[in-house]
Amino acid sequence: MNSSCDEDCSFVLLNEEEGKFHFVNRSRAETRFTPYSSFKIANTLIAIETGQWNDVSQTFSVNTSAYPIESWWPKRWYQAPLTLREAFHASALPIYRQLAVDIGEVAMERVLSGFQYGNSDISSGLDDFWLNGSLQISAVEQVCFLRRLARRELPLKAKSFAAVETIMEVDLDQEPNWFADEFTGQAGNVRLFAKTGAGPISKGRFIGWYVGYVQNAEGNHYFALNVEADSFKALQGARKAKVLQQLKAFKVLK
Repeated sequence: MNSSCDEDCSFVLLNEEEGKFHFVNRSRAETRFTPYSSFKIANTLIAIETGQWNDVSQTFSVNTSAYPIESWWPKRWYQAPLTLREAFHASALPIYRQLAVDIGEVAMERVLSGFQYGNSDISSGLDDFWLNGSLQISAVEQVCFLRRLARRELPLKAKSFAAVETIMEVDLDQEPNWFADEFTGQAGNVRLFAKTGAGPISKGRFIGWYVGYVQNAEGNHYFALNVEADSFKALQGARKAKVLQQLKAFKVLK
């Protein structure tokens, strides 16, 4: 698994304590790309804020009339109803597309505009603007958004912040050992809040994201990685491997 970050990869780190950005390939890190499922962080916040989600036991099912089951879908997306946390970590695309429709264009645009989330452009379609559509965001802007989220500086209700933190936290017991061990083996209590994202940006070319923050005794360490590859498969494990490499290089992980 290639963990290097070359010219088709960028990484940004912002440590809360020192307030300083660190970059790998800064020019690319300041370039906007489609967010794909990394947008589920913002989409989840907006769903909570606008009342589409009410409590942890609430479940969501795929609207197969609007989104017929496709052969490439993981069965987990549609075999049984999912809580919002489950849908978030399973990256259940049809559930989130329906959520966007239920939120509605007016509310989506209103809340998203307060996030300073990239160009905040939803014009290409309410249920797919983040899927290589009009919405674009840079790795630097991802990190700034995450910092405002964790510091509760976004124009949202207190319950929205608390709920998305619970939803967004990564269950390391469900992660591959090679990844989880790097966090559980650290001294003290280390928590990870993160989301992947990936999809095609042109014929035979895919982009992958891994964004979030590591919380430890020193505070929050916000990060965003994006990388291009020739296939989705090439991105799957590589995103997290590259983030681990950079978190170690910048001494977030010892």
